[in-house]
Amino acid sequence: MIIIQIFYITIFGRHNIIIGIILGLAAVGFINRDFTGQILYRTITFLIINLYLAIAAYFATTNIYIGLVINFITIFMVTYVYMNDYKHPTSYTFLMAYIFMVCMKINIDELPLRLLAVSMGVIFIILPQIILNRKQFEKKSTNIIKNIVKEILEQIDDLIDDKYEEGKSIKINQKIRSLVICINERINNSFKKNKHEVNMFNIAICLSRLNIIINHISKCKMDKDKRDEYLNDLKLQIINIDKFNDGLNSFEIINKNIDDFANRYKKLGKKINLVDESIYVLKIFLKRISANEEYDNTISSKIYKTVNMPKRFNMVESMKENFNIKSLRCRYSIKLAMAISILIFLGNIINIEHKAWVIISAYIVLQPYQEDGVVKAKKRFIGVTKGVLIFFITFSLIKDYVPIIVILLFTFTGYFYFTDYSKKVIMTTILSLSSISLVENIDKTSLSRFAFVSIGIGIGLLFNKYFLPYQIEDSIKELKHKYKKNTKAILKEIHLIMEDKHDTAKLMSLSMDRNKIENKLILNYNKLNKKDLEKFVYEENMKMSDEKYTLLKHFYKNSNIK
Repeated sequence: MIIIQIFYITIFGRHNIIIGIILGLAAVGFINRDFTGQILYRTITFLIINLYLAIAAYFATTNIYIGLVINFITIFMVTYVYMNDYKHPTSYTFLMAYIFMVCMKINIDELPLRLLAVSMGVIFIILPQIILNRKQFEKKSTNIIKNIVKEILEQIDDLIDDKYEEGKSIKINQKIRSLVICINERINNSFKKNKHEVNMFNIAICLSRLNIIINHISKCKMDKDKRDEYLNDLKLQIINIDKFNDGLNSFEIINKNIDDFANRYKKLGKKINLVDESIYVLKIFLKRISANEEYDNTISSKIYKTVNMPKRFNMVESMKENFNIKSLRCRYSIKLAMAISILIFLGNIINIEHKAWVIISAYIVLQPYQEDGVVKAKKRFIGVTKGVLIFFITFSLIKDYVPIIVILLFTFTGYFYFTDYSKKVIMTTILSLSSISLVENIDKTSLSRFAFVSIGIGIGLLFNKYFLPYQIEDSIKELKHKYKKNTKAILKEIHLIMEDKHDTAKLMSLSMDRNKIENKLILNYNKLNKKDLEKFVYEENMKMSDEKYTLLKHFYKNSNIK
């Protein structure tokens, strides 16, 4: 961050230093998200959005009335396109940079330098991804699979010892679902070219089905000796899958073990569907890991895609679906665009110095959910109060004796070290005030910061409460509606596929959407300290298991697997 700041001050001047700070923070923050699977796509889209925001910000400052329209359209469009119900949008920090660009007016001669500054910010975001995240997914996903295998094996032991707990199966289901979503975020349309992702996906879906089978067996009436023998043999197959994941087992060994297992339990499988299904799962998994070009168009290559295949989220369809005033996406985009564009407009009319502090504070408090906004407001107020006091007491005594680079090192280290948002605000307050105090009075700057941030917090809370309010309970209702709609659509597509009247493309997309809805539902229930939803989601999946078993059997019968 210090290197980025020195670079921006030297090359782009003080008018663009805040862009360096925000995009630098974005670069570090995005390290927690893996963009390396779509590096070219991310680079191009980040570059386009940054250039657009810089140009829009320039024209918005040419006339306050034209600016009101440009700001509303820009903020609404960027928020609506990037906003979704399932994760924090990448546009958040870019819009923060936009607010500062609107507040820091430049002339036409300075526009090329600003465009270069925002373009350079994209390079600072992408480079750490290439350097630091290149092998992260491979290591992380391998470890997750090992952990899932370990827990499934423990489950089998518990079942043999009559100590089985469904709660463990639920947690395994959640881990697998999260892993599949991570795989989806990494892949592009050429799924088959991502070798590691393909293997992780095949293993994850195989383990997902086996996890559900084990749960069903815990409720199934079977002879205990036969059941335990079957479970011990199933354990060996799962251990072999784990060894394949580690590269310790060749395809030939996996093939022989699965063949032996299938031959041993073929007769039992005719009596018990669960045993039959486990054979189907393992055999089709075998087919998938031996995948090459000749299998890409076969029915068997589609089985895992059908069961839970991640497909790139269809942005256009999603935008159409959510373009109504009841949806979170639409409400939040309108609220944010209205609040920020009005604040920028009023700030220009009154000509407030440091108006960006008011606007940014309101922007941060304007969270999608009203409850999250209240939490942010409290933490931001506490952070700015402490930050102003620390700055005023400390820097009024030592300002002339401490180089700015030391202050930068202290504040950036603190910002990235602390996880609590109020402590992060302390660091950003000290950073902001120390930069401005080089040319302004410390007393005036400290009071202005405290007052303007407090006003921004208050405005943000008022907008959250009275203008298109949206609470976590509202989100749960919306997501449950989407979940039920998704379930009906999946069942319909399964029946069409069974009748050979449809391909798997739509079902693939629906299954991926289902994973995302489940994850967000669980997260929102946890925010309200309700712990029963994960079980509800798991039970919903179990209800669909018969349909998926029928589909699995259909693909198995039509794939010429011996």
